[in-house]
Amino acid sequence: MLRKIIYTLCRISPGFKSFLWHVWYNFILNNDRDAHFLFMNYGYTEIEPNDPPLSLQPAEERYRYCIQLYHHVAQAVDMTEKEVLEVGCGCGGGAAYIA
Repeated sequence: MLRKIIYTLCRISPGFKSFLWHVWYNFILNNDRDAHFLFMNYGYTEIEPNDPPLSLQPAEERYRYCIQLYHHVAQAVDMTEKEVLEVGCGCGGGAAYIA
């Protein structure tokens, strides 16, 4: 019932939806004392099953799909000896990966 009410309010009021996301985002960040949320994207995976998997450190495996999104976008540009500015609302995980 509550889910239907919230869904309806989000559909008819973009302002309410924006407010709700703002509250949820701040809740996550303020309660993430162990810094589990380094990435705040939906992630990416290759469509072709025969493509070799991206090589990651064991500590990065939990963020595999999020890192793959940054890798997929960043590999399209030669960033050798370039300065890169990432503008986003996450926690810096993507910038750390690209660096």
